[in-house]
Amino acid sequence: MKKILSSLFTMLGLLTVCPATAQQIVVTVDSVGKLATELPDSMRLTISDLKIVGPLNGNDIKVIQQIANRQKVKNQGEQLLQSIDLSETTIAEVRGLFNTKSNALPSSLFQNSIALERVVLPATVAEIGRSCFSGCKALRDIVIPESVTLIGNNAFSGCTSLTGITLPESVTAISNGTFEGCEQLASFTIPATITSIGNEAFKDCKSLTTMTIPEGVNAMGNGVFKGCLSLTSVIIDGPVTAIGNDCFANCGNLTDITLPAAVKTIGKRAFSACKVLKAVTLPDGLTRIDDDAFDNCTSLLSMNIPNLVKQLGSGVFQNCTSLDSVNIQGFISKIDKNTFRYCHSLRAVNLPVSVKSIGDHAFEQCSSLSDIALPVSVSSIGDDAFEQCVSLTSVVVPTACTTIGSDAFRQCSGLQHVELPAAIKKIGGSAFSKCASLNEVILNAATPPTISSSTFKGLNSSCRIIVPRGKKNIYKEDKTWAKIKHLTE
Repeated sequence: MKKILSSLFTMLGLLTVCPATAQQIVVTVDSVGKLATELPDSMRLTISDLKIVGPLNGNDIKVIQQIANRQKVKNQGEQLLQSIDLSETTIAEVRGLFNTKSNALPSSLFQNSIALERVVLPATVAEIGRSCFSGCKALRDIVIPESVTLIGNNAFSGCTSLTGITLPESVTAISNGTFEGCEQLASFTIPATITSIGNEAFKDCKSLTTMTIPEGVNAMGNGVFKGCLSLTSVIIDGPVTAIGNDCFANCGNLTDITLPAAVKTIGKRAFSACKVLKAVTLPDGLTRIDDDAFDNCTSLLSMNIPNLVKQLGSGVFQNCTSLDSVNIQGFISKIDKNTFRYCHSLRAVNLPVSVKSIGDHAFEQCSSLSDIALPVSVSSIGDDAFEQCVSLTSVVVPTACTTIGSDAFRQCSGLQHVELPAAIKKIGGSAFSKCASLNEVILNAATPPTISSSTFKGLNSSCRIIVPRGKKNIYKEDKTWAKIKHLTE
């Protein structure tokens, strides 16, 4: 019997520890600064569902913040705040230890309130402050009234349980980082009244699948959709003139993007690592594509660059391993470093006559490139520019070219014929080394260009180096050229 009674008492003890179903506590204040009186310390630790009615000032807001920001329960009977209804409150403008603006939720008010799941904002609130709900990892439901016109930077960043939210049409801008890291946000409709979207506004919203940018949006910041791993389709209807840096970077499932005619620039890494994106139609009015814009777009098949493009940055198509063809119509002056590096499938590139230089590593390991027509205005070819282009069979270096960099054509194992112009002044170390199939190099320079001992290292024994008629002795007088085998006129 003692054992039975002991077990019964134990069970009763356990039952008293389990909180009853949460009941909303309603607190009414008739003037500002009274909330602390109505909510004494003994009550604040036991509230999970709270509704406040009446006017509030900075001191009252401080009490709310203290209740909401608690991180853990320490004693039996305590609870963390899960729901708060402020719909019947007003916020007065007060200057003091805790400043408040009229009808504005202060910055960081609920920041890192880890248990908060539901919030109803004041019916008259006009502004949600910076980082107001940042880090509210349990927040699932928030009601934003039509009175709100401004939402501050990072207002809802890190709200990892938020699956949906509706912005009223009174809001005209989505600020920097507003929804950054809202990992469960699966759908979102941008109101027609929005005119701008700030930096990283939706960064790392990993569940977001589609997005339509309405006609009213004329500006988008950097990294707006960076890391939106589930994003498949984006339509930009607004007159946006620039796709910012990292705008769609690491959107690994993006398959469809519609750019508006107004776009003039595509920023750095704008589409970097969009690995399933197969095609992008660039607007005719585009003038600039910045560094690494399409880097690591491993499914991209072809690209047509419009004729108004005057600047093509470095590494624009680097690691686009499926890229087959590129047509550059724009009046660009150089193919910058790394532009087509590691584009293993690239077979055809149309370069405009305006190109004057080929940058370092520009075509390195373009292993399917069998032919390249270098424009007559090219005056320099950079280091490693065509290294390991193993399908390249013939190269005619343009008449204006004066320098060829180190390793420029190194290990082009299929290269058989090279012709160098009369203007050539310098050929870098290992420029043509290990070109195992090379059987003929024609030099048109009357004066021997500067080379190193490794420039032609590792060629097959039957390769002929042909110099202008009557100039063989001049070449032989040069100590480095004198060591070259099979020098002939």
